[in-house]
Amino acid sequence: VSYHFNYENSPNEGYYWIDDYDYGEKIDIIPPVPTREGYEFCGWYTEAECINKWDYDNDRLPEATYDEDGEVIFNELELYAKWE
Repeated sequence: VSYHFNYENSPNEGYYWIDDYDYGEKIDIIPPVPTREGYEFCGWYTEAECINKWDYDNDRLPEATYDEDGEVIFNELELYAKWE
């Protein structure tokens, strides 16, 4: 799971937090609330446009998918900070 600051010229090349989980799991560690001068953090969303808020109580990571050789295809969930 990669968490993105989600604004231009953000620190750390836009990455706020990265964590590893198994496919299909719930995210059980919520990163500390990020800060941005002059803005309020409003949650983590599944797209940069901040349409679908991630629900830590109910949402799960995608299940593993496999290629034709039976190898797991890497799948990274990216979550984006919403700012107001």
